[in-house]
Amino acid sequence: MSYFVHNDQSGAPSAPATGKSMLYTQTGGRLHCINASGCDYLVGGSAPWNVIRNSGFWFAQRQAPGSATTYSSTAGRAITADGWGLGNSNASATYQRIDTSAAPLAGFPGRFYGQFGKITSNGKLAITQAIEGSECESLRGRNVRLTIQAWADSATQWQLGLLSLGVGGSIDVMPATFISNYNGAGTDPSLGTALSYVAPTAGRTGDNCTAATNSYSCNLTTTPQRFSGVFTVPTTAFNLIPIIYSNGLITAASGLLNLAEVMLTDSEEIYEYTNLGMACEFQRVARFYQKSFALDTLPAQNVGANTGEDHFPSPVAGATAFSGIGVQFLTRMFKAGVTLTLYNPAAANAQIRNVTLGTDCTGSTITANSETGFWVNATAPTSTVAGNNLAVHWTVDSEL
Repeated sequence: MSYFVHNDQSGAPSAPATGKSMLYTQTGGRLHCINASGCDYLVGGSAPWNVIRNSGFWFAQRQAPGSATTYSSTAGRAITADGWGLGNSNASATYQRIDTSAAPLAGFPGRFYGQFGKITSNGKLAITQAIEGSECESLRGRNVRLTIQAWADSATQWQLGLLSLGVGGSIDVMPATFISNYNGAGTDPSLGTALSYVAPTAGRTGDNCTAATNSYSCNLTTTPQRFSGVFTVPTTAFNLIPIIYSNGLITAASGLLNLAEVMLTDSEEIYEYTNLGMACEFQRVARFYQKSFALDTLPAQNVGANTGEDHFPSPVAGATAFSGIGVQFLTRMFKAGVTLTLYNPAAANAQIRNVTLGTDCTGSTITANSETGFWVNATAPTSTVAGNNLAVHWTVDSEL
C-alpha cells in the first residue's frame, strides 16, 4: 500500500509549469490547488449555494428576450434580464438573450447567455445584481468567490467586482443614484450613497484575472472563459451587489459583452458552474417579478385573447361598480407594496375587458395589494349581465 503525502506549507509554493496544477496542504490542514497562472484556491467537496438569481440568463420577462432591447439609466439600474440591472454612462444600452439551442457555441455548454451592448455614443456599461439582505447576512466576514463566464466581440478589458450596501443605507433599498459618475477610461465609477467597493482579498490570485484596487481586471477575448476572484464580505454589509463594468469606453453599435454562468458562493474554492432545475430557478425570480403573459412575451396592451390573462365572472349587471375581485400571485412576492400594472388583452388601454360583450370596463384600479395577490375594481360596461366573462392581464414588480 502507498500513501499520497502532502507537506505542510506556511505559504503557497511557486506556480507550476504551463498546463499543470499542483496540490499542497497549507498549515492548518486545508487542501489547496495552485495552477500555472498562480491562482490558489481551496479544494472542496460539493458546490455551495449560489446566491445569484437567474445566473444562467434564462429569463427576461420585461422584454421580448430574443430581441435587442434599448435601455438607458445613467445613474440607476434598468432591470433587463430578471434580477440584472444595467447602467450606462450616456445614452444608450441594449440587452438581448441569446439562445444557442439551434447552434451550440464552441466552448460554452449552456443554452442561454446575456448580451449587453452600447449604442448611440461610446461609453461605459455596468451590469449588477442586488442580492437581498437575508441571503447576505450569513456571508458577513466570510470569503466569497464571484465567478463569471464571459467573452466579447473583440479583445476588451472588463472589471469584476463586488459592492456592499452598508451603514448610511437601508437594507434591501438600492439608492436612487447608484453610480454618481462613471468617470473616464481606466478609472472606476464613483458610487452612490452607502455603496462601497469590496476590495479583492489580499493573497488570493485571480482566476484568469488580476487583482486591482477595487476589482479584478479581466481581459476578455472572443472565446468563452471563466473568470473569478475572492472577496471578504464586510461585517457591516446589508446587501451585496456583484458588478461587471467596462474599464474603457465601449464602442457604440459594435462593442458587446457576453455574460453567463454567474456564481457568488460562500467559499474560496473554484467550482464548475451548477444550477437548479428551471422550475426552481423560475420560483426564485418570481419572488421579484411576475406576469400573466407567457414567459417570453413582452407585456403590452392588446396582445390578444387567451394569452394568459386572468378571467373571472362579472359580479354585477349594467353600468355598476364592483370591487374586490381577487388575483393570486404564482408565488409569494419578495415584499408587499409592489408596482402593479393592468393591461387590457383586447384593446389599447389599461381597462378590464368584458370578453362576452367585446367592450371595456371603466375606472379599472388595483387595491389591497400584498405579497400574495391583489384586488381589481372597475365599473362594468353598459349591458353587462352578471356572470359575463371579464379578463385582464397584469404584471407585478418588486425588484431590488
